[in-house]
Amino acid sequence: MKYQTYDKYKDSGVEWLGLIPQNWRVSRLKDNIKFFHGYSYTNDDLAQDTDNYLIRISQIQDSRVEISSALKLVNQTDKYKIHQDDLLIALSGATSGKVALFNLSENCYLNQRVAKILSKKYFYKYLFYFFKLDELVKQMYIYSNITAQPNFTNSVLEINNVLLDYDEQVTIACYLDKKTALIDKKIELLEKKEAKYIELKQSLINDAVTKGLDKNVEMKESGIEWVGKIPKHWEVKRLKDVGYLYSGLSGKSGKDFKEENNELNKPYIPFTNIAGNKYIQVDDVKQVVINRNEQQNVVKKGDIFFLMSSEGYEDIGRTSLLMDEVGELYLNSFCKGFRITNKRIENKYLNCLLLVSQFRSLLMIEGKGFTRINLKMEKISGFSFLVPPKNEQAAIAKYLDEESDKIKKIVDIFDKQISTLQEFRKTLINDVVTGKVKVT
Repeated sequence: MKYQTYDKYKDSGVEWLGLIPQNWRVSRLKDNIKFFHGYSYTNDDLAQDTDNYLIRISQIQDSRVEISSALKLVNQTDKYKIHQDDLLIALSGATSGKVALFNLSENCYLNQRVAKILSKKYFYKYLFYFFKLDELVKQMYIYSNITAQPNFTNSVLEINNVLLDYDEQVTIACYLDKKTALIDKKIELLEKKEAKYIELKQSLINDAVTKGLDKNVEMKESGIEWVGKIPKHWEVKRLKDVGYLYSGLSGKSGKDFKEENNELNKPYIPFTNIAGNKYIQVDDVKQVVINRNEQQNVVKKGDIFFLMSSEGYEDIGRTSLLMDEVGELYLNSFCKGFRITNKRIENKYLNCLLLVSQFRSLLMIEGKGFTRINLKMEKISGFSFLVPPKNEQAAIAKYLDEESDKIKKIVDIFDKQISTLQEFRKTLINDVVTGKVKVT
């Protein structure tokens, strides 16, 4: 697609901006905008049954303000109230640098690590797009006070940016509103299609591991509420009846995971390998110091791994199966291994069953904690599951692998299309707000 450009350009003198239109100017952020910071709350300011929301950094999501998890205030000051179309920026933490235009009807108030961006020279919607530039965010990180996480102070306002006529800013913002809305609509459609295939995959798993592949067999009550009827010749067992759980790494310090060149380093399976894969990827391992004579559990082919601790419920209790022969390999601290001792159990079938949505929902209910969600070993050991004859287990696992592979190929195509559109959106915003492309 060919775009119009400006008649004349000049060197901005700023490396990350490059050439800019002849009539645009370069100016420091501090000369044109300022941050209006919120306030530091105490427990005395908080209440449950009010409609006054405290907007902290976690409420600044991708382009929007999310209040579903916001704290509520009993005391509030109009000085810190957020108004329609205010431009907000998160100043620290994982969301630092993210901006959002406020468009909610609720009463919301600024926390100290969220700021309003105030300016008389900029159209806020143009600034909203300008603060989405990757290069600008990189510059903000350079100017920030970084400890464990970035902490943006007023020093980031020393960064240079472009200043253009207000009317031109409005034109650019309106153009990007229209174009990004079209792109977002395409992305949303693809995401819905992708979700349908993921739902189909889960439905296939649920049906196969609870009803089998032969739909003409005689059925009986399973005695398990969420399962209902099962083939008459199937059994019901508890996990602890067919194997045992063992712990991941224990007694390790943070230093043990950071010594890159230590001769005592050994590979271990990180929790991300379990959270993201049905089968463990043996090339996705990390290193940890295992001292001589140290007693730690070593994993084996055929073991199933549970994610026992997570920051959110979506990953808690997820499982992954090790299908490869491995040497000395350990397991992450936040995980448990399950080793099957009953020869009548097919590990691939059991892993498929553990990924059933209803089983996962039961595990989520058992999860406890605030900053991290945790599962207890006895909760998993006591779970009941369905046991067909071993040849049926193998047939079910084979069928699900084949069908899952087909669906994955389709989902991967959607993922690629979505990524392409997201990259195009990002490039469009960059080129338009920095003057590489002219809009009228």
